[in-house]
Amino acid sequence: MPADYHLLQPIQAQLARFRFDATFQNKPVHWQAELLTLEYYYQRGVESGLYAKEAVVSLQQFIEIAPQESDPRPIRIVLALPQITRASLLKTIIMIRNYKRLHTGRHSYGDYFEFRS
Repeated sequence: MPADYHLLQPIQAQLARFRFDATFQNKPVHWQAELLTLEYYYQRGVESGLYAKEAVVSLQQFIEIAPQESDPRPIRIVLALPQITRASLLKTIIMIRNYKRLHTGRHSYGDYFEFRS
């Protein structure tokens, strides 16, 4: 399957919103994806009060799939990228399509990264 997708807005350095098709739990799915850098996710958390200012916060990359089975189905991918590019967006789509044990909920993985505002 080619890495085709539809942008919902122009790619920004820290955020991309797009749709793409894949298979999830052996069924076709239309994903409505939000790809964020880990730094941007942290900054949004500080702004919303999720993380206290001046506190050290350790975060991992993650994939989060909404429990509802709406169409398209929401998925959030947060990666430790310096910025989002078309190439990183395409690699993300391929990663999701190839992830065999994907399920509803949050999948955290990789090293921890420390942030402080």
